Amino acid sequence: MTVTVVLQPLSIGSITTSVEATGSLVDINDANNTADLSITVIP
Repeated sequence: MTVTVVLQPLSIGSITTSVEATGSLVDINDANNTADLSITVIP
C-alpha cells in the first residue's frame, strides 16, 4: 500500500504527523501498523 500525504504549511517550523493502518482481518504484528513523519518547513 502507498499513502500520499500533501501538506500546505501556513508558517515555518516543525510539523509532526502520524498515520495508522487498520483492517477487518486479524493482524499478528500490530507493531508495524503505524508510521510517524517529522518535517521541518523552511522559507
